[in-house]
Amino acid sequence: MSDYNIRLGKIGEDLATQHILRNGFSIIEKNFRWRGGEIDLIAQKNGKLHFIEIKTRVGFSRGMPYEAVTPRKLAHLKRSIELYLKKNNLAEMVLSLDIISIILNNKRQVERFDFYENIEA
Repeated sequence: MSDYNIRLGKIGEDLATQHILRNGFSIIEKNFRWRGGEIDLIAQKNGKLHFIEIKTRVGFSRGMPYEAVTPRKLAHLKRSIELYLKKNNLAEMVLSLDIISIILNNKRQVERFDFYENIEA
């Protein structure tokens, strides 16, 4: 991954974190990594555990960021979630798989911010 993509991803993660904290979520973990994948953000609100994938792009030329969450990416996320739940003995939790999709302008200001909750419902 290029330095540009790493910096862009960090901006998106910071914006997403600010958004969920302002909206009453508690952050449980950031960047849960294992050999098979990563979960960008794990948060909790009203007894529900939210596994959040964050996608950030500059401009609209490459489409919407959420479009990068392909069926293959969803399968990786689901495996990561299963591992996290097993590792932390959380089998009985109510879950939500969410996507935060962020478009920035050339000055790195938010052009569009979308939060899609429970995409697997």
